[in-house]
Amino acid sequence: MLQPTPNKYLEITSHLMRRLALLQGLLSFAFNTIIVAPSININS
Repeated sequence: MLQPTPNKYLEITSHLMRRLALLQGLLSFAFNTIIVAPSININS
């Protein structure tokens, strides 16, 4: 079980959760780059 940390970063010890966190970060970056950025550029 994860213990609360005093800073904003979480300590991920499980290999599977580390992979899922990396995948979520990559998907978030791709979403922002491919969808959000062009739509902001078109609207401005």
